[in-house]
Amino acid sequence: MLTKDAPIELALDRPSTGAGQAQRWLAIALVGVAGVLVRWWIASSAQGFVSGDEGMSAVSAFDVLHGQPHLLIGASNYGGTLEALVLAPLLKVFGAHVWLLRIVASAIFAIAAVAAAKAAKVIFDSRISWMVGGLLWLMSGAIVLLSMTMYLGYNSGLLFSVISLGLMMRLADEDRPIWTFYVAGVAAGLAVWGHPLFAVPLMPAMLALMVMRRSDIRRWLLALAGGSVLGLSPFLAWNAMNGWASILHNPPPLVATTYRERLETVFAQLFPRAFGLRGQPGDWLYPRKLGLAAFILLLVLIHVGLLVLGRKSRAGVVVTASGLLAIPLVAAFPALFWSSDARYAIVVLVPWLMGLCVWVDLLLRRRRSAAVWAGALVLVFGLLSTGKWMHRYSRVRADVNGQSVAMVKALDTRGVQGVIGAYWDVYRIGFFSNDRIVVHVPPEIAGPDRSTRSADAVMALPKNKVAYVNYLPAGAVCLDKETVAGIEICFAT
Repeated sequence: MLTKDAPIELALDRPSTGAGQAQRWLAIALVGVAGVLVRWWIASSAQGFVSGDEGMSAVSAFDVLHGQPHLLIGASNYGGTLEALVLAPLLKVFGAHVWLLRIVASAIFAIAAVAAAKAAKVIFDSRISWMVGGLLWLMSGAIVLLSMTMYLGYNSGLLFSVISLGLMMRLADEDRPIWTFYVAGVAAGLAVWGHPLFAVPLMPAMLALMVMRRSDIRRWLLALAGGSVLGLSPFLAWNAMNGWASILHNPPPLVATTYRERLETVFAQLFPRAFGLRGQPGDWLYPRKLGLAAFILLLVLIHVGLLVLGRKSRAGVVVTASGLLAIPLVAAFPALFWSSDARYAIVVLVPWLMGLCVWVDLLLRRRRSAAVWAGALVLVFGLLSTGKWMHRYSRVRADVNGQSVAMVKALDTRGVQGVIGAYWDVYRIGFFSNDRIVVHVPPEIAGPDRSTRSADAVMALPKNKVAYVNYLPAGAVCLDKETVAGIEICFAT
């Protein structure tokens, strides 16, 4: 039974008419199409560059096709690899194409946006609840770019965290079957497997649910805990096989920072980028004072909105717990010295957007045209955040991946089957060659070698089938050198 310690005020919808439903679906369609067009434009611009990280994700997918799937990112102590499992059969069928990376990543993110809208429906009028997913879909240039980039663990982690949060919101307000607790736990575990930072919104939400449902905790706690362990089982299995390295032997971050420094990074860089107020190099996209004022206003609206949600219903308490402590908890993450693409902000966007949408729900719920107003607000928000970013960074139309394609052609012409070099160079070659060329990052070069399978294959090749890219081992002599698109390739003879 539910505890009576917190007030219940269910979000009852205004009776929908045929015209009201049509307005809502039209608004959703416009926002959805706008997000697709924005992604197409960005992918076709200089921002469509396939990075070494994306090449590594593709090589991880090739590893799956070779029967060597990773539980965690290779040479890493964290990071789920679900995207690699999804990508692998598609690479097998369609081959290595940039648009395949963009479509698969965007599709996972789009499903997460739909799940966010479904979760918000627990506490908001259905004509407005979809705004949470719509705002996420057009959040900012940095988040849009992140959503279509094939990183491992981020988009899938977001999807599972939203599923878990949505289920916990329902469980706070309603008596539901025991399997619902189990599914919520599995989704939470899978999210944390994707990236440990997804524990930031999920752990406080779980604790809030436990407190509110403490009167019948014996009935469901085992299901929630058991589901969490099952969802986290890839992470636990990897650790069991590797001496619990994530807990006992986790490597230090590349740059040591204090908690205060990371907190400053969160306020000054991470979240302003996530809301489209700062750009990639850290520049303000609007005049600095205006940008600061907008950011402070957003923070106030979000956090006061979260408190309002906490008084509205038990489901609101779950959201409040999930988002209210986001900043101090995210700042505890040691790798936060780097925030250029706002990726670490993704973990708390959904509860924060729910806190922001409280105000829209309060203002528009009684209006017959609420869906139209909601759609207009989402599009204006996207124009101010994503549109400004696009104007600054994605106006240049260029074949930014031509360098990688040219390198692959040069290597194929020479009959090269393996390359050795820096992480950021060779993993792109591995992707654009569609795994015809295997890759290896030697230990003396910065950047870990993520694929043992690929590295072993390179080392087993005859010397005349291997090339060095922007790198030459100590004592080696380059007898035949070619520069392709600014990249120096040394061929063994």
